Amino acid sequence: MARRTITAAATATGVLAVLALTGCVVESAGPTETRNVEIEDVSAIDLRTSGDLTIRRGDTPSLTITAGERTQDRLTSEVRNGVLVLDARGDFGIRIGGSISYELVVTELSDLVVAGSGDVSASDVVGADGLQVQIEGSGDVDIDQIDTADVWVSVEGSGGVDLSGRADGAGVSIEGSGGVDLGDLAVAEADVSIEGSGEVEVDARDRLAVSISGSGSVRYSGNPDLTQDISGSGDVRQG
Repeated sequence: MARRTITAAATATGVLAVLALTGCVVESAGPTETRNVEIEDVSAIDLRTSGDLTIRRGDTPSLTITAGERTQDRLTSEVRNGVLVLDARGDFGIRIGGSISYELVVTELSDLVVAGSGDVSASDVVGADGLQVQIEGSGDVDIDQIDTADVWVSVEGSGGVDLSGRADGAGVSIEGSGGVDLGDLAVAEADVSIEGSGEVEVDARDRLAVSISGSGSVRYSGNPDLTQDISGSGDVRQG
């Protein structure tokens, strides 16, 4: 019995040592609960957690957060300079455990930033003046039923963006291995820049300008006037 106790203690000590060396301790999320948060109407969102965010259009802005009780106590949602920032408080080296789910209602969406590994889905919520999407990390964004002026997408890292609908023009910038799928977003003109191994699919009617530095690839549909500047093993192909 004494030998077994010593072994268990040693194992526990070893686990703590590993966690200390990695600099990360996972905090238990606790029982799941849903909280309603009062927010003002905003069109710009900045997601900084690993949560899943669903955005839909509505006349009355609202935010519902589902997560573990302890996780909820550390989550923050505040408007800074017109941007709704979804973030979390935490001590260095302590990571939130469990899943996080956001349900957001706004009158329209114009700007979206995903800083980390969070995922965002939205439908029929983009305003007529345009949409900007920025990913910094491995997050994914999926937005459909778009009808707007111009769309700008920036990916730094391995994140992915999938947009569908219609826009006057599109601009895409990838630094890293991210992917942007605009194959179901009909646009008149598109500008694409890739640094790294990123992949882009685009449907351009009139004009397409492509710049690739690295092994990235662009696949396009439509019959646009095409200009391309490739440095490395990147490729541009139709179909």
